[in-house]
Amino acid sequence: MAQRDAMRRSASQFLRPGETIQAVFAGRIVIPMDTGPALPAMLNSIADRHRIIAVTDQRILVLRSGFSGAWPTAS
Repeated sequence: MAQRDAMRRSASQFLRPGETIQAVFAGRIVIPMDTGPALPAMLNSIADRHRIIAVTDQRILVLRSGFSGAWPTAS
């Protein structure tokens, strides 16, 4: 299954009756951390926050994304 199909499936459970997804894509919030020279820069990715953005015919839906699934950022 393609990543876009998986995001569409995750977002579809939060749709209102009759609402259809027009576009879906991944987003990311990067929270900068001052790790100093001792830690590699790739450890900064621990603080990243992943999102699924679904554009529907009625609204823009932003979902948190993680290993346990997706859930709305706000109602």
